[in-house]
Amino acid sequence: MQRRDFLKHLGGGATLAAMPGIVDATSRREKPNIFMIFSDDLTKRDLGFYGNEIVRTPRIDRFAAEGMRFDNMFTPCPMCAPSRSSLFTGLYPVRHGAHPNWSELKPGIKTLPHYMSRLGYRVILLGKKHIKPEESYPFEFYDDDMSALGPGADLKRILADPGDKPLCIIMVKFHAHYGWFHNKHNYDPEAVDLPPYLVDTPETRQLRANYYSYIEDVDIAVGRVLDLLEERGMKDNTLTIWTADHGTQWPHERQNIYDAALHCPFIARWPGHIPPGSATDALVDYVDILPTFIEAAGGEVDAVIEEGGGQTFDGRSFLGLLHEENGEHHVAVFGCVTWGVIEAYPMRSVRTKTHKYIRNIDSHFRFPTVWALDMPRHEMMNTVWKSWEAKAKTDPFAAERVRAELFRPPEELYDIRRDPHELHNLAEDPDHADVLDEMRERLEVWMRQQGDAGDSAYHKDAGKQSFLDEVYCRRRVVNVKMMPLGAAGGMHDKVRVELTSPVWTARIHYTLDGTEPTEVSSLYRGPFELDPPATIKARGFWDSGSTPVQVTEFTGVDFRFLYEQTHLKPLFWP
Repeated sequence: MQRRDFLKHLGGGATLAAMPGIVDATSRREKPNIFMIFSDDLTKRDLGFYGNEIVRTPRIDRFAAEGMRFDNMFTPCPMCAPSRSSLFTGLYPVRHGAHPNWSELKPGIKTLPHYMSRLGYRVILLGKKHIKPEESYPFEFYDDDMSALGPGADLKRILADPGDKPLCIIMVKFHAHYGWFHNKHNYDPEAVDLPPYLVDTPETRQLRANYYSYIEDVDIAVGRVLDLLEERGMKDNTLTIWTADHGTQWPHERQNIYDAALHCPFIARWPGHIPPGSATDALVDYVDILPTFIEAAGGEVDAVIEEGGGQTFDGRSFLGLLHEENGEHHVAVFGCVTWGVIEAYPMRSVRTKTHKYIRNIDSHFRFPTVWALDMPRHEMMNTVWKSWEAKAKTDPFAAERVRAELFRPPEELYDIRRDPHELHNLAEDPDHADVLDEMRERLEVWMRQQGDAGDSAYHKDAGKQSFLDEVYCRRRVVNVKMMPLGAAGGMHDKVRVELTSPVWTARIHYTLDGTEPTEVSSLYRGPFELDPPATIKARGFWDSGSTPVQVTEFTGVDFRFLYEQTHLKPLFWP
């Protein structure tokens, strides 16, 4: 089918105008509305229409029956800002620049509202933003009452008087984001299902029941929005989508790079264009959504980019998939994690239909899981984590899961067909050496194409010391912690000395006689007591490097000295 005929088939008679990428007034009136409901933090496996038999999602299940279910939709990053930025730019995270969480695009990057407004759309963002800088996103912004479990006053007002342009609305409301403070829908903790990477404790089950209650809230809210669209006569002429930005906060999920983090729920409904009750297992990525919107609006992607002064997309339209269940799209999709507010652990991945390869670029550092944070904001998480640690003392599976969350190997390889939860690493299995080589090369080619040096360099760090150099959990150092022994206050005759390093693979050697520590010096095996005055020299060694020598001289220890020696060390580092 020729492109002009294809667009006519999709768009109810729309034709291309003389100017590439731009359509005439007649076709503008006939263009579909586009309405995307974009939820926060909801793992694909935890929904009824994807097979979960415990959680109740009847409204979203019904919506899936009216459209197409995507079984292999992926986000390139399991954190809020990078995921949204990729959806709105059609670019992978390192190219658009907002790859750390809470960060911003590179200057000059064009976004969805630039392109869709050129195609005659009124482009609106309702609810949560979490995109920077705001001037790079020329949406009409509305809060729409973020607390409303359904459409707010802004959406109702817009739909009551939409104007003479087709609508492109992105609604970013409704979430299963941590914290999960209620179980108002009365899920039985004993009945909830646990994916095989979670440790079964009463604390885990109770928090899991709360999480399911939040998913049911999402279902109720989404159902109310869909009802409003139908009441306003917008069901038939609207490409309606529901999705979630990435997996939720459980271990092995958000902020990780496993499928439970990157594999997103996604439904598309467009009566007369998408067969109801259909599904596709094609590999699709968030970077494909923007070019799909452009084509659904009657635009030609390359021409629209050129006229808008934008960047060639990493994604490509999947509009054709909406008409065929057996279509293919990508051979592979890619994942990227660098750092966020408290995370500093760069990872990259490539995923085909059969295998996943992960590169943990700084595997000699401990993974900074938020579950181990002993802080008020993370109290519920930390309670669960402590229950895992307690069980790990006697239960081998619990011990393995605690270690797997904290300590990562340099490379991971999984056979997704046999191991969908990514629990059995095949990277060192000689029977999979060829697959490992192929996946490794595929990732490296992509990283070169992206200009990705394999680190966490952020464009805002240009010309100055990298932010990551200031993050303790990435510093190649030895930390000396001294606890005064004896009565509180004043000077003390003896101290308890602890030596730690963020480099979890490091073997710490030390001396007390003023000589330089080497790998034959005393090996640190645990806290020891020391009488001042003394000089401690310590250095960490691992297979690929070593830390600088840490020198601590003292004649006595008071509490001020204790504070100065430990205040840079975050609470989550033991």
